Amino acid sequence: MHETTKTIEIADMRFQIRRLPADVGSFILMQLMGAAASGAAHMVGDMKDVPAQEKEQTGEIKKSTGADTVRTLAMAAFMRGINFEAFRFVQRQCLLLVSREDATLGFIPIMTDDGRWEPVSSSKIGASLDIVMKLTMEVLVFNYSDFFEQGGMDSLSTSMKTQDGNQ
Repeated sequence: MHETTKTIEIADMRFQIRRLPADVGSFILMQLMGAAASGAAHMVGDMKDVPAQEKEQTGEIKKSTGADTVRTLAMAAFMRGINFEAFRFVQRQCLLLVSREDATLGFIPIMTDDGRWEPVSSSKIGASLDIVMKLTMEVLVFNYSDFFEQGGMDSLSTSMKTQDGNQ
């Protein structure tokens, strides 16, 4: 079974992140993949020499991890394909899964269920683009890296081919 929470540190604060519900998580993954696909042609051109440059510098090509795949997918979607409303949905769903550690209260959510910043967290976190973006990316990596590392895309595409063949 996968871990259900992970503790990380950003800007001298400790945060706990949780897993997305399966329905929301699968929707977000499909949104990111669709948005990234629309920007992929541009990125392929930008990235085609990366393995050659890496081999030239280190003597070998490093195999991408699931976390690398998630970061690349999210950045492609965020920079080249996803619209503001979809981005806002993804970011909100991610940040709803984050709690900040308080010395006396333990881990407290940084957002209310309706998407407002918790008063205790709002001053430092909500005002920091850096912290908000890092938290969003960490939630995405935590939720999707296992999917890519364990061949989830291959399994998904095989399943879709099987469905197409049965219709």
